[in-house]
Amino acid sequence: MDVEGGFLARPGLLSRAMFQEFAHALGGYDFASKVALAMVPLFGVIGGALASWWVAGRNVYINSITAERSKWLEKLRTSISTFQGAISTYNFRHNMPDVVETTDATDTSDVIKTNAAVDQTKLYEQLERATQLASNIQLQLNPEGAVDKNIIALVRGLSIARHGSNRALTAVDDLLTLHSQWLLKAEWQKVKWEAGGFWYRLWNWFDEDNRRVAYKAFVRGRGAIREPLLALGGSADLDWRSGGPNPKLVTEKAPCWLRKPKPAPATVPPAI
Repeated sequence: MDVEGGFLARPGLLSRAMFQEFAHALGGYDFASKVALAMVPLFGVIGGALASWWVAGRNVYINSITAERSKWLEKLRTSISTFQGAISTYNFRHNMPDVVETTDATDTSDVIKTNAAVDQTKLYEQLERATQLASNIQLQLNPEGAVDKNIIALVRGLSIARHGSNRALTAVDDLLTLHSQWLLKAEWQKVKWEAGGFWYRLWNWFDEDNRRVAYKAFVRGRGAIREPLLALGGSADLDWRSGGPNPKLVTEKAPCWLRKPKPAPATVPPAI
């Protein structure tokens, strides 16, 4: 190999004078060439070690974070569906005394009284279960997330106004299902994003932005929660403020009792 005319002596990498001094210090051109050639596999070993370290770290991340996210999704799905069932059962049991009283208004036997007492006990048990599930769902959600906030508002509305009209309860319950589907789908996409490789992420780079825009359109249309929560009554994560001629609806505060805007003070004409 002609080292003097080779890549080590090319301008920009190592000047001829510097190479000659370096080679002379190492004992000649032959030894210098051997050192240069020995550096190539060394760099290969270092590069391979770095690549192995990166792959191992990625596998640990996928096996831990991604796996835990999948478990969290399944737990959240189960909590929401169980909560909806508990609210429906509570509403049904709450209306049962009215049915018994209507059909057996003249019957005052001990059997009717015993059944009413048993139903009341089961009603309280169902209420306790629904309350625990509502708290569990809220603790699993991000209070700063757009979809999470709406789900929390719907859960609070259902948990407090749990014995409202059947139509209002059904409307809010359906909205809870729809918004939960948006959240679960978005989180599942994150799981695939974390587990996917470079080309998968590049191909789906704008999916998150597109999903965010689509959800905003959904909230303005079919997924609007304000009117159903107003019809349901009770408590919601909404607050009316009258800071001017038009009341403003704000949602950044903690949950409060839903109240209508205060009427403007009546103007008293000046005394003549």
